[in-house]
Amino acid sequence: LHGRADGFVVDVTKRDQVYATAQRLQSFTGGQDVTILINNAGIVYGKSFEEADDDTMRFVMEVNTIAHFWVGNERLLLSDVKPFHSLCT
Repeated sequence: LHGRADGFVVDVTKRDQVYATAQRLQSFTGGQDVTILINNAGIVYGKSFEEADDDTMRFVMEVNTIAHFWVGNERLLLSDVKPFHSLCT
């Protein structure tokens, strides 16, 4: 096998950061296809639903649900909707 791996730190709850990093990645790779993208973000609140306050639940949903849409959407835009090898979220 050959290839390389590079990491980018992004706050996935901030849509603008996700989109800006996608553009930075495009420049970084010189326009080459990104074949694997891994979004390893996820959090657990650890208390019952009744104990959660609004801000905490919003944050949990942003990280565990909404961010996957933003990352996946940018991944499709980066590849010009070509098939890609892997999107791990």
